[in-house]
Amino acid sequence: MMQQRLLPELPIGRRFFSSSVWVLLLTTLLLGSSFFSSLMASTSPRWLVEYEEKCDAGSMKDCMNAAHSHAVGSFVLNKTEINEERADFYTQRVIQMGHQGCNDNSNLGNCYLLGLMYFEGRVVNRDVPKGMEFINNACSSGHDEACQWLKDVGVMPRR
Repeated sequence: MMQQRLLPELPIGRRFFSSSVWVLLLTTLLLGSSFFSSLMASTSPRWLVEYEEKCDAGSMKDCMNAAHSHAVGSFVLNKTEINEERADFYTQRVIQMGHQGCNDNSNLGNCYLLGLMYFEGRVVNRDVPKGMEFINNACSSGHDEACQWLKDVGVMPRR
């Protein structure tokens, strides 16, 4: 007894084309979505890459911006993914640069910035006495902006 076909038989060219299209479509959906999502996850937005590059070149402000961006997943109106490991890395760079600026007076601006970060609790845990110590250190070493900040908050600068 002969089996009855439910679907009419298509010419070979059409059958090949229709099955090829489905295979291509399914492959694109399955592989393409994971490929593009992994690609997007592994690349940082250009503005964040610029902060990181400037940080690598020695800009403490850009290290601070990179640390903040990785910690909270945004900077101003720009969005990115939270990356605690990168946030910790750039936070350590900020602290290192600030301490170096204070210890050898090579960059009093970095010493002052580190003091502000501790005073305000930006990127690092808030520690007002430690922040005041760094700001006073920068002022007493001749950083005018640090001295002005101390005057503005009502503290007599040590010179």
